[in-house]
Amino acid sequence: MKHRFFIRFLLSLCIFFFCSCSLIYRTELSEEEESELSLYDLVMTKVNDGKKESLIKAKQMEQYRKDEHMYAKDVSFILYDKNEAIETEGSAGFMKSEKNELLVFSGGVSLTSYKEDVYIEAENLRVDTEREQLTSAEDDTILIEYGINEGKNTKLFIHAQTIAASGVSNTIRISGKVSGLIIVDDENRESNQLETVDFKDANERGIE
Repeated sequence: MKHRFFIRFLLSLCIFFFCSCSLIYRTELSEEEESELSLYDLVMTKVNDGKKESLIKAKQMEQYRKDEHMYAKDVSFILYDKNEAIETEGSAGFMKSEKNELLVFSGGVSLTSYKEDVYIEAENLRVDTEREQLTSAEDDTILIEYGINEGKNTKLFIHAQTIAASGVSNTIRISGKVSGLIIVDDENRESNQLETVDFKDANERGIE
């Protein structure tokens, strides 16, 4: 499977955020706590040797001195290849960057890799850059869609207690009761005819 893309992409995004003093928005703030820095309608571009590497936009970004956390609202991001063509893009309602190398996406997350020909969508995602691990929120559903470049999509919906992808072992671990749906668009079938596979009440499993 191409799930290693998710780890590679998010690790690259984390490095860009931490190195660029990026900031992020929090949904609930203490009235006594004031942000050290607030930015609105922010656009950040990372350039290397005269070529664009990354682009990040946010409606609002804030940094707080007390907990050294960074927050952002309505975030979109793009990673470019060496020819400055869009390689990966995505968006999230909210992002949170913590000093212990944790990056949290919430409020609806979508990621598209044209290079890996894959799309992922979830309500919440958490990335541990030190352990190279991506984890979903508890009792959440993740959509993984392949074949986006050719328009022949294979869609995988997974609902589980937790879903964790490891960049170290190159595996996905699904914990607790699992249910889901696989929709296969087979080019050998007649137009608009799809094959679906339903699975539910499975035990914990690992996918390599």
